[in-house]
Amino acid sequence: MVNTSASSLQALGVHGQKTHMDLVETVVRQACKRGAKDISMREIQQALERDHGVRLDMSSISGRVHGLVTAKRIVRGEEERKCTVTGRDIKPLSAPMVQGSLAL
Repeated sequence: MVNTSASSLQALGVHGQKTHMDLVETVVRQACKRGAKDISMREIQQALERDHGVRLDMSSISGRVHGLVTAKRIVRGEEERKCTVTGRDIKPLSAPMVQGSLAL
């Protein structure tokens, strides 16, 4: 039996994974810039398709989100809320706060 997830990931390659990771981060940051406090993975999936014409399955989004959280490029909130797509309780994602320069 072939592990299709591992096969798909290998076929995508490092460049494809990075491209998808950057795209997921862009969606999170755009949502926050537009005034959203946070975003769920299903909401990311919808935004990718709507705004970028890219359809990623949830396992791919989850993998890219895990990498982004590990790299501290996005953060997972502590407070749960309902996903606007599924209605399920989720721990949403957001862009980390960036400290401005400390010019004297």
